[in-house]
Amino acid sequence: MSGQGSGGVAADRSTQHLLIEWGKWSWGGRPERPRCALAASSAPSAAITDSDATLIDVAMARLVKRKPLAARVLRAYYIEGKTDSQLAAELGVSRNTASSLRKEGIAWVDGALDRLEVNN
Repeated sequence: MSGQGSGGVAADRSTQHLLIEWGKWSWGGRPERPRCALAASSAPSAAITDSDATLIDVAMARLVKRKPLAARVLRAYYIEGKTDSQLAAELGVSRNTASSLRKEGIAWVDGALDRLEVNN
């Protein structure tokens, strides 16, 4: 995310950090935690407001329409805790391609969050 002044998603947090916290938030109160350290790291609860998490949800919904494969990769990575290698195997692509799809999705969400904040 580019540095926003006031309002919207906190300016001092990167989009990747927000996605990590959104993944925890999305996991919610399910009885089992994700298998990977990324989604299950540190605190058991998400360090994101419902408002910020909802903005990420809106951005992800838009990403699903425009770049469904990148959205699938982000959901699997941040919510299910899958690695790039696991995603590559599932999608039948190289690990580099899976990583590129994840980075593409992060960049897309970053831009979408900027646009959502401007429109609020």
